[in-house]
Amino acid sequence: MKKMLMIVKLCLIGMLSTYATAANWDNGALGSDSWTDAANWQGDVLPAGANTWMDNSDTAVINVGDTGNVGMFFPQGSGGGTADLTIQGTLNTTGRIRIADAINSNGIITIDGGTLNVPDHMYVGSAYLAGNISASGTLVVKNGGVVNQTANGYGLKVPAHYADSNTSGLIELFDGIIHTVDLYIGATGLVKVGAGSIIIEGNEFTEMNNYKNAGLLVPMNPLDTIDVSYDGDFTTITSVPEPATMALLGLGGLFIKKRKKC
Repeated sequence: MKKMLMIVKLCLIGMLSTYATAANWDNGALGSDSWTDAANWQGDVLPAGANTWMDNSDTAVINVGDTGNVGMFFPQGSGGGTADLTIQGTLNTTGRIRIADAINSNGIITIDGGTLNVPDHMYVGSAYLAGNISASGTLVVKNGGVVNQTANGYGLKVPAHYADSNTSGLIELFDGIIHTVDLYIGATGLVKVGAGSIIIEGNEFTEMNNYKNAGLLVPMNPLDTIDVSYDGDFTTITSVPEPATMALLGLGGLFIKKRKKC
């Protein structure tokens, strides 16, 4: 009898600990998409360090001045929808992020002037299970947004190294900074660089140039070029305006005549 009671107790503890370490976005608050509105979370409980899922097609926003703290984070829209998180404040994780981790999932994280800190690996397009699947992950950085992926393991992958040909990953760096310990771009991945920088720890010069030559690492503006440099500590990827275009723009001003007064 005591043994049976112990088993039941252990099962209950296991169930409670599972619930306590998971949080699901359900967009319960009418007209609200604020990450820090408890009514938007299952059970009206904010993640506060829990492993977190966005597995429907709702939109969430971490507003300016707000901070979200989670364990692992999996934005993966289901049923044809997209899990869409915009970060204007700060999101800190203690574990990994996998955007579009599940079969037939879609996820997008937009760093809109905010900060994302990930001390683990980060996959933009994951689809963990192999087979005839479809998954699409996107990371957008704009308005001076910052991404810090600061612990090794698998680094920042676009998409994950194990993803099949139906899984896609896209990074669009309009402006801001992406800092990572490693950058991997798969055959179905694409990284676009605008007026910002990707900074990678260590010497990734050769690999980045190979991605550039393969068309997996491209400038946001097709007239610009991608520059890769290594300073002994970091590999930096930037987009450089095409010189001839800049010269023409400069010369164009010489042909604009001032309108005469009547």
